[in-house]
Amino acid sequence: MSRRLDNDPSSSHQPVPVGGGHDHQGPSGNQSNPTNATRLAYYRSNTSKLLEFLKQSDQDSLDRFISVVRSGASHDDIFATIEQLSPDSGEQNIQRNGQSR
Repeated sequence: MSRRLDNDPSSSHQPVPVGGGHDHQGPSGNQSNPTNATRLAYYRSNTSKLLEFLKQSDQDSLDRFISVVRSGASHDDIFATIEQLSPDSGEQNIQRNGQSR
């Protein structure tokens, strides 16, 4: 299964294999290709952010997040929503909820 993210830093529209994609050699045969390393770091970072958000968010934040995803938002918009709704977003979250965590 392949999936492309809209905000992929490589600006390439080539699909990237999900899971284990780092094991494949690029067209040059070089596994340490900087583009592949950047892409892998990008996916790992966003996956970590998503999982932390899902683990730490309250039901209201999760419901709002799912609404954004289901609306067909771009990946950039989805990750901006994660940043906005994240319990770790600090002062912005405290002001929005009127409480601290």
